[in-house]
Formats: sequence, C-alpha cells, structure tokens
Amino acid sequence: ADAVDSDLNAVAQMLRVARLVSFGPEFEDWLEEVRQMMHREVDYRLEARTTEKFRQMLLDDPRFVVPRVLPEYSTDHIIGATYEHGHSVSSEVVGKLSLERRSNLGMAALELFFRELFVWGEIQTDPNFGNYRIRIAGEGVEGQSKDNDHDRIVLLDFGAVQSYSREFLDPVIQMVRASYEHDLDAVIDGGVTLRFMSTDWPKEVLETFGRVCMSVLEPLSSDHESWPDEAVNSDGQYRWKQSDLPSRVARQAARSAISRYFRVPPREFVFLNRKLIGVYTFISVLYSEFNGEPLLRKYLYGEGDDTPDASATSQITKA
Repeated sequence: ADAVDSDLNAVAQMLRVARLVSFGPEFEDWLEEVRQMMHREVDYRLEARTTEKFRQMLLDDPRFVVPRVLPEYSTDHIIGATYEHGHSVSSEVVGKLSLERRSNLGMAALELFFRELFVWGEIQTDPNFGNYRIRIAGEGVEGQSKDNDHDRIVLLDFGAVQSYSREFLDPVIQMVRASYEHDLDAVIDGGVTLRFMSTDWPKEVLETFGRVCMSVLEPLSSDHESWPDEAVNSDGQYRWKQSDLPSRVARQAARSAISRYFRVPPREFVFLNRKLIGVYTFISVLYSEFNGEPLLRKYLYGEGDDTPDASATSQITKA
C-alpha cells in the first residue's frame, strides 16, 4: 500500500520521458483511476466486505463458489478465508472435460459478466486466471463435501471490484443493445455520450468506428451467416477460440482511419474493457462452443427464466 503512489508516479514519469502517450486531462484521469483501484486492491477490509457481498449474491447459484471470509483471522493486512479447492482453468484435467461441460463453464462465465453489467452494476475487473479455479463435479478434498452435480467456477480476489453509475452504464448498455439490433446510429450515439466518439468527426469515420464496436458482439449475434467458417462447428455453434475475434477486430480497426481520431475513453472504461477481454479469453481457453445470443436476450429483454440453473444452461448450450 505504501508503494502504490511512488510506483505509479515513477511509471508516469517514464511514460513522459519516453513520450509513449499523449498527456493531458484524459491521461491524468486514467492515472488517477488506476491509482484509486490499486489502493482499493490493498484495502483488505474493503475486499473482505466485497467478497462477502458477492458470496451472498451467488449463494444460490450452483455454478459458482466464493470463499467465506473468516473475520477472526482477518486484519488490515491479512484476509483469512475458507480454502476452496479447484484446478487451473488451463490445466490438463479441465481440458479433458467433454465439450458440453467446458461449454457450460464458458456459458456460466458469460452470464456472470452479464449479471455484473446489467443487474448489479458491480464488476470484478481483474479477470486474470489466478483469480479462477475449476472445481470438477465429484471431486473433493478432506474436510469439504464433494460436488456431485455441477462443475463449478471458484471465484477468488474481489479487490478490484468497480461500482459503476447509471450515467456510465446506460450508454454502454445502449451500445450493446444497438449493436445486437444493428442500429449503427444508436451505437454512434452511445459512443458520443461516452466521449470516445465526437460529432465533429467525418461521417465515414464515425460509421467505421461504430461498425468496429458492433463487431465485438459477433459471438452474441443473431446473424450467424456473417460468422467465419472456422468460427462455426457442425451444429452451428460459435467456436470462441477458433474464431480469433480479438485479432480480427484489431485488424479491422488498424485498416481504418479511426486511429487518427480516436479519443481516450472515459476512465471507467479502462477496467470494463479489461473485464470484457478477460471473459472472452476465459471462454476461449476452455475451447467452449456455444451461441451467446439467448443469454444476451435474457438480459436485454428479460426473456427466459432469471433463476440460475446449470441444467437450463445446458439446454441453452444445446439449443
């Protein structure tokens, strides 16, 4: 905790000397957001409360496990919590699970992100693989009961939880909805509201940027005809790893002229973007294959049962 400010100041100074970024109010906002987040990550009392809050919100969802904080062993510098066993996401034993089971785990990760974004407005924004374990159905350790019915995702480390205002989330959700509905004007309007697009830009640049944003929702789209051949399996399901979507989006952006106009997004977007990339990577590493559209429609339009249920997830996957 004592080193956060000095370390960040050193990094900022290195960037200034190397002239690697454009300095101004936007950069200062980004730096301050990172500073605040790092201070939150070493505030263990806060993390203990946040961990318990997420544990309660997910208590009835059989697909997730959140450790129980042990206050009698916790201090300002230590979090004591129950040990929750599981395997690394990229481990061989997880990779050998059936496609259906790996896809169900990927579906669970995607739905958790949707609940954070659409329902709770609180997002765990540090999705590195050290913060997840996979507990395989039927496995257990001494002192803990076996989970016989479901493979489960163990969620660790709630020090990087961000609470977002409606002022920020509403235009983000507008862009998601507009992308799904192929409403380019509404995508652009959301980007302008979030201040990383501008009405001063040429119409062609705005539309190109809007289409780049829309392409991010490819795995959730109803337009399956536009999916690359390698991104579709024999059952018409989306192959998250094989689609190579992040690289394709990056190439699409690089080929356009938008880089000359691009603005630094609002600071809140830094960690939301990290989460989005992390969720996609989590699903890809599992080699999950499923169409995300039914889940997206559930949260955009309230379609389907909101009660979490792993068997229902399995049915969506098969559909």
